[in-house]
Amino acid sequence: MRKHLTVLGGGLAGCEAAWQAVERGLNVLLLEMCPYKSTDMQRTGDLAEMVCSNSLCSLLPDRAGSVLKREFERLGSLLMACAWKIAVPAAAVLVVDRERFTRAVMYQTESHPKLVVRAEETEDIPASPMIMATGPFTFPALSDVIGRLTGSDHLYFYDTIARVITVGPIDRQVVFSMSRRVRPAQVHRRASVE
Repeated sequence: MRKHLTVLGGGLAGCEAAWQAVERGLNVLLLEMCPYKSTDMQRTGDLAEMVCSNSLCSLLPDRAGSVLKREFERLGSLLMACAWKIAVPAAAVLVVDRERFTRAVMYQTESHPKLVVRAEETEDIPASPMIMATGPFTFPALSDVIGRLTGSDHLYFYDTIARVITVGPIDRQVVFSMSRRVRPAQVHRRASVE
């Protein structure tokens, strides 16, 4: 008898988790709220939508991102296979065309015979074995359930490489901001000129 797994969230992590599970013999139900329901950051309602950068980081062999990509490739990563097929020129960085990348991931996941994709919002944690990969776009109902289970009033998401943020709730009195494209030497020169 085949084992079943539910994956909550059809972003990058959810699609990769679902793929790894079906490739290892499980039947997988992948639940994604888009296009049934989406946030202001999501534009397409597609699986594996890249809402921030279309960069998958450095290809330089001594960089953490490059090492991680090689490890993913050794594990048969769906995302890496799709990324390499549609990579666009970008020096020493793996960069993809967002729309083509999403279509490639969707084609693979939706055509796999052991993987069922369903568009629906999940408001509770399933009793069956599952992986939660809802990330920063977890809607309040499910977030409240997670909060009760973990004993936490608030859940936080930190992304050190995201380039798209909503600035409305940021307290500008306590935050330091600077473009990641500015080099430390440029900061020093600017500070000394001012």
